[in-house]
Amino acid sequence: ALILSQIPLLIIAYKIIEFSLGDWVLDPTNRHVYLVGIKLPLEEYSTLLTRFFYPHRFEFKRRIYEETIRVGREPTKDYVKSLLEEYGFSVDYDSIVVKRVDLYSIVERVFRKFGIPIPRVIVSNIVIPNAAATGVLRGLSGLLVTTGLLTRLDEEEVEAVIAHEASHVKHRDPFLLFILISAEYLTRVSIALTFWHIFVSIPFLEFLYLLFSLTLLFFAAKFIEARADIEAALLTGKPSKLANALKKIGTRRLLRERGLNARLSAWLLWDNHPPITFRIETLEKMKAPPVENPWKLAIKGCLKDFLNCLLKAA
Repeated sequence: ALILSQIPLLIIAYKIIEFSLGDWVLDPTNRHVYLVGIKLPLEEYSTLLTRFFYPHRFEFKRRIYEETIRVGREPTKDYVKSLLEEYGFSVDYDSIVVKRVDLYSIVERVFRKFGIPIPRVIVSNIVIPNAAATGVLRGLSGLLVTTGLLTRLDEEEVEAVIAHEASHVKHRDPFLLFILISAEYLTRVSIALTFWHIFVSIPFLEFLYLLFSLTLLFFAAKFIEARADIEAALLTGKPSKLANALKKIGTRRLLRERGLNARLSAWLLWDNHPPITFRIETLEKMKAPPVENPWKLAIKGCLKDFLNCLLKAA
């Protein structure tokens, strides 16, 4: 009953994400995301935050929308410069960045290539570069994209990331992950009830089993992410673009995996993503379309790299 009660939440997960994290929802009549940025010396940055950004950010964004986009005009550098001057800030023309991304068209193009319905496209205005797909039913799916992702990546890299998420929707990966988690939970409860006398008599055995079981669960989940990478590369025909995107948005992970045995540790983390160095290397080696099934290729690649890491650590 506890597991079954989660299914309705999975079905409406895209709505939960929209209301909790979404700032805007795109559709065929509202396709673009406009990004306005200002390049400043570090010593001026804190002043801008305290005197302008914190007290006026919502008003500033509202005025940009109402005075340009809403009336069919493009927000230009000249407009942004004059608007900033109204608030008492004079900046160089070249320090202003205005970027327009036709995000809905990118999503539309990718999902049509996969042959699945267009999801609800949700934009979250946060600096963290990320994208995520949800939905156990293809017709009730959602795609969350952050403005941080759109800021850091070019359009081909954004398309590659969207293709990765579309692969999750195509294969109903959120539901597959739910099945894996449920199976792990039921197995753990069954073993605990059957062998409770052993767990009681041996200290820390229950903790060790839990550690092993969850590590195995997350390791299996890594196959899903590896397959999504491969399918995204096949769909776009540009594996290097997804590799470049991972390099840009995974800088911290790349730094962490430089250490001795760090890649092996990444394989064992309670994280459904494989080591980012493995993902990038796999994509960079994809010079021609693989002849194997993406699932088979992903599982083989993950197991082979994990075993290589074990041998190096031994």
